[in-house]
Amino acid sequence: MWRLVIFLVTVLSVDCVVIGQIQDAQLIGDDNEVWFNQTREQCICEMMKSNGLILALNYFVTNGTCQFFSLNATNIRMEFYMDCLVIYVNQSAILDMFQSTTSTLPSTTTTQTGWIRTGDMTVPRSSHSASVLSNGQLLVAGGNSQGVYLSNAELYDPSTGLWTLTGSMNVARSSHKTVVLSNGNVLATGGYTGTNYLSSAELYDASTGTWTYTGNMNVARYGHGISLLLNGKVFVFGGFTGSVYTNTAELYDPANGIWTNTGSMSIARYFPPASIFSNGKVLVSGGHTGSFYTNTAELYDSTTGTWTNTGSMNFARYGHTLSMSLNGAVLAVGGIDNSGYYESAAELYNSSTGIWIVTGSMSSTRFGHKALELTNGKVMVIGGRNDISSALNSAEVYSPSTSDWRTIENLTVARMYHSACLLSNGIIHVSGGQLNGDYTNTVEVHY
Repeated sequence: MWRLVIFLVTVLSVDCVVIGQIQDAQLIGDDNEVWFNQTREQCICEMMKSNGLILALNYFVTNGTCQFFSLNATNIRMEFYMDCLVIYVNQSAILDMFQSTTSTLPSTTTTQTGWIRTGDMTVPRSSHSASVLSNGQLLVAGGNSQGVYLSNAELYDPSTGLWTLTGSMNVARSSHKTVVLSNGNVLATGGYTGTNYLSSAELYDASTGTWTYTGNMNVARYGHGISLLLNGKVFVFGGFTGSVYTNTAELYDPANGIWTNTGSMSIARYFPPASIFSNGKVLVSGGHTGSFYTNTAELYDSTTGTWTNTGSMNFARYGHTLSMSLNGAVLAVGGIDNSGYYESAAELYNSSTGIWIVTGSMSSTRFGHKALELTNGKVMVIGGRNDISSALNSAEVYSPSTSDWRTIENLTVARMYHSACLLSNGIIHVSGGQLNGDYTNTVEVHY
């Protein structure tokens, strides 16, 4: 029979419920497994049934997430977040401690925040692709792992927090680009094998877990841009062919697997970000021309297949991101300028006027970061680096209504050249990347 001893403690802390035995003033264990949509009682029952294999669990009240721990290490750091519950068991006692800014229980309306580690990928990856499938799972493919270029792929299941290997691509690819087609298949394009720049493309069938070659692009592309057009075709542009930086662009038709050349940009662009408007036009800005970093921008009209120059950014940028905010403005963030300085500056493109307006700057300079368009219209910027080698663990959110940035909780692992996706359940998912010379397979989510 388990006995429950309850202590009420008032401390200056986030609202959190902790159940656990104190052992040398820390909790120990390895992050073993994550379950979702569970009740507290279901999680405790599963821990009791494990015959000591599960030593502890994190239970997050808001969304019913269980994070189980086993007793295989002695240096685990278990962080407590808003509206959370940690349960720690050892044969003889359970200690229940309520931490709050008052002596009352946490409110049921408290919102959980923070980054939480979830299941690790099977291998470390950087410069890989990540695609959210129609079934809610996340497909990660390719990338670079300590100088080894990868063809393998794996699936993340948000309901369990675990990864499963799936079919490998036909060729290793790093810095390739992927897009989810309207039929649910994933198209992977171009990239670099470690020796060759690729013109090949292949399709992932989520129903079979296999990759199949489709038509080749007309030129090899590495560091190119990609957009899924409103008509279902895939638009790729720019990049490096292996010999030149290119201004060419082409269209992929999923109906026949054929690539067709379309209008070329006014200048070559390497790693050009893009945003697509509701009218079907695609905005491309900045990038590396092969000689310098540019501040120019242009619009592609998918109905005519032509490009039109639009207003230039206030800053030349390479390695920046473009994100569409809820009010229809496009936010350009970070990158490197022609003097080699990493940028914290941000600016907004107004599609009605074609003009870029400087807005609030980030708290940190960033390159090799990721930016996500959130469902509330805000933009989250994650990780990156602020000098030639040091990765960042910081993240911040831009609010279009106030034109300013808010720094949020730090990542558990510093990252650059990682992936970041907004899952279908609204959770932000960050995986892999580099951290100061090493490559990581760690993964974390933000609620």
